[in-house]
Parts: sequence; structure tokens; C-alpha cells
Amino acid sequence: MLRAGSTRRAAAALGISQPAVSQHVKQLETTLGITLFKRSANRIVPLQEAWELLRNVELGLTSLDRLEASIFAMKNEEKQRIAIAAPSVFGFVTLPKVVAIIHSKTASNVRSISGSYEQIGEHILAGRADLGISRLPLDPRLFEWAPLGSARNLCIFHPDHRFSKQTCIEVHDLAGETIVDIDPSSPPTK
Repeated sequence: MLRAGSTRRAAAALGISQPAVSQHVKQLETTLGITLFKRSANRIVPLQEAWELLRNVELGLTSLDRLEASIFAMKNEEKQRIAIAAPSVFGFVTLPKVVAIIHSKTASNVRSISGSYEQIGEHILAGRADLGISRLPLDPRLFEWAPLGSARNLCIFHPDHRFSKQTCIEVHDLAGETIVDIDPSSPPTK
């Protein structure tokens, strides 16, 4: 239901009635002993606990799939396979370095999957990729993440922009901002 966005769409995707979806949600909450959704005016809104449960269930299912693939590889004496999802821009410098490090430390086969930043998250959540290279902010309800690197950028703002008076702009400040990212190919000339 979280992925579908409503009980109606979840019911259609599952091929059951909308009241049946609501009943399953109530039974799940009763079984777990926690409230997952806030009910208001014919809507149910997911709480933090619902997102956390979804993330943990998806991680568990993905782990089972990986375990099955690992056992199959061991039986057939295959190398472990690792899939890394990253935007295509990372394919030029960062991804080859990551692949080289993985090859130097393991006997794994590495496969890369490219896509937009949003697609990277989808690849991870769907289990198509083991690792993802993305940019912040990431939804902490769905992902466990750690910084891989940082960038030095120059930001130019109109004098009336809310950032023009700040001496330091943090990652969380950029949420919802329109950003133009210019990657110069050579240093500016005079």
C-alpha cells in the first residue's frame, strides 16, 4: 500500500477489494502491536513506523534473494556478483575506481547499472543493485547511507536570495532548491 499510494490502488494491484486491504492492514497492526497508519477522513497516512517496516521487509527479502544467489554461485563455483547503481556521470572516474578497489579486495564480478538519482534509489530498493552512488538528501526511512566523498562548488546567488547572507550552506539547506550544477572541463582563462 505504501508503494501504491492509496488503498484503492493497492487493492487494484493485488486484485482484492479496498475493504480487504484495510482489513489486512488492521490485522498486521494488531499482530505487530504497533500503529502503522494514521486514519483521517477516508484516508490513511503512513507513519514513520510503516516506512521503517517497509524498508526492513524489503531489505530482508533482498537479503534472501542474495543468499539464494550466493548459494547457487558456491555450488557452481562461480564468483560473487555485485551490482552498483550510479548516475552515468560517475562512470567516467568514480565508478571505475570503485570497481578496481572491489576487484583488488575480492574475487567478485561487478556489474554497473546507470540511471537518474531517483532511479538509483529504485534499483537499490528493488534489489537490482547492491550498492548505489547518489547524492543527498536521501530518505532515511528507506536508506542507510554513508558519505563517499564531497565536492567543492561555487554557488552564485542573487543578493535577495535566502542563501546570500549565509556563510556556510549545508546539505539539508539545499532540499527543494533548484540547482544548476556546472562541471567545468578546464580552469577558467583570464
